[in-house]
Amino acid sequence: MSIQLAEQYEENEQYELALEEYKKLHEKMPKDLGILERLGHLCLMTGDKESAAEYYSKILEFDATNTMVYEQLCDIYYSTDKFKYYTYRGNMKNLEHQYDYAISDYKKAVASTDKEEEIILTRFAIAGLYELLKNDNKAIDEYLKILDHDKKNEAAYVKLANIYLRQNIITAGISTLEQAMKNGVDNRGVQEILAQLYLKNGDYKKAIEISQNELLKIKCYLEMNELKTAIALIEEVEKKYEKEPQLYILKAQVEFMQENYDKAFEYIEKYNQLEKNSPLYYQMKALIYENKNDEFNEQVCWAKYHLLRGEKDIAINEFLQAHRINPEDINVVTSLALLLEENNDRNHAMEFYEKLSKLDPRDKSALLKLADFRESIGDYRMAVEYLEKLLKFDGKNTECLKRMAKAYEKMKNFPAACECYNEFLKYSHDLAENEVIKAKLAKINGLDSEESAEGWLDKIMSLFAKK
Repeated sequence: MSIQLAEQYEENEQYELALEEYKKLHEKMPKDLGILERLGHLCLMTGDKESAAEYYSKILEFDATNTMVYEQLCDIYYSTDKFKYYTYRGNMKNLEHQYDYAISDYKKAVASTDKEEEIILTRFAIAGLYELLKNDNKAIDEYLKILDHDKKNEAAYVKLANIYLRQNIITAGISTLEQAMKNGVDNRGVQEILAQLYLKNGDYKKAIEISQNELLKIKCYLEMNELKTAIALIEEVEKKYEKEPQLYILKAQVEFMQENYDKAFEYIEKYNQLEKNSPLYYQMKALIYENKNDEFNEQVCWAKYHLLRGEKDIAINEFLQAHRINPEDINVVTSLALLLEENNDRNHAMEFYEKLSKLDPRDKSALLKLADFRESIGDYRMAVEYLEKLLKFDGKNTECLKRMAKAYEKMKNFPAACECYNEFLKYSHDLAENEVIKAKLAKINGLDSEESAEGWLDKIMSLFAKK
């Protein structure tokens, strides 16, 4: 029993013997995809399409992205099983990111079967693709069709509720999950999702009734302003949830409601240790700063909150408000410069890089950004000024020296360019680059001599012209 023997049988067109040998190898190495592929191929060669399909399907268990296998299965089922044919073709189109074609094939697969299980699984695939294409309405239609076949399908109810939640149609999500429970769906996960929707919708008593999550109940009590009940429940479950970030948000909210703002900050920081870079962290801080009448820090926190939510334009506006309150804050100025540049508002960004260079004259990044900008608009004199500022505290910066030299060349100030290139050669350790600079210096010196000769010739010619 060996690969070599199986391959020899196959090469000699002794397919039955090769097949038997590969089967033995498969028993020893059931996860070897190469052997499975040969088994599938040989079964096709011997006319056993059913066995070929089994082997190819096993490959998909280990490699669900193998397009060659899908092609083979499509060929096998084309004339024998239209449901499988269209399903595998849909899978292949899905892998190729041709989602509209995949949806079309899956719909043909649904039309080719009357088996409930096959219809439901395929409609889930169609709905998932519609969600991927951000066509929520068509996805909703598919999930509703699934529920027409199976009124107790928990996954379909949850998917529907999530779409409604994404669309901020909370009441529709509630209605969907309430319908699930009426139809006999008895699932703790579904009930907890419904409780969260009740909380978002302000139905706090209903949320408390169906939830077994103490943290959610505490949140509801706080929203209902039942502070004593919330505090008692926190004390009861504190050890159970001591590693849960949400506990510290709730404790911060308790302190906030009692105007113990410093204590609230402590719990907010504990939350941040467990849940890094959460928008909620900055939202809570903003609310506390608002109540402390600290408008500057309030605006900064709102800016960071919106930034983490991907709402860049709103974040910029919040940072601008903070900047108006305190124009000297370097962190805010830096944030504005970076965000405006990311937003392709380059002219506005340069205003803030200019402010940053004045607040911190040793900020290399700001000076280089300003020099870049001036070079890009052909203002080489100002570009040189910014680079000179940088060289005052970083005189050996070879990249800066080289850029200054090039700017001087653009300004036709060749003596200054040569001076910068010579300074570059003092500090550069890049031998290849040094040779390039030396060649450039030779060229500039030659050009300078040539221009001097042309100048003398012009003077002589002008003398003859006067005569």
